[in-house]
Amino acid sequence: MTILVYTMGKYWQHTTTDLLIKIGENLKQMRLNANISQTDFAERSGLSRQTISNIENGSNSTLETLIIYLRQLNKLDELEHLFTAQEAVISPIELMKLKEKSKKERASKKKK
Repeated sequence: MTILVYTMGKYWQHTTTDLLIKIGENLKQMRLNANISQTDFAERSGLSRQTISNIENGSNSTLETLIIYLRQLNKLDELEHLFTAQEAVISPIELMKLKEKSKKERASKKKK
């Protein structure tokens, strides 16, 4: 499956594997920037060293592992937009359908 990603004013095509690898590379760089070895990171986070290696190499991982990883680096805010409430937006087409439905219901009511 190819996914379109919008960055730097352009759309780029990426496969799921491409994105997993890129995320893994970025996670590894964050860990290295914090000057933490995989072994030390494993001990601190409670994840196995193999799990850390897997996520950094782009192997399929769980959301739980990603959250633990980011929390250990104090980078959980990187996902903030995913767990904050989003406003419901009604598309103009849906709004028109709701108005039409309301008109039909009012027109079909019988008088007593």
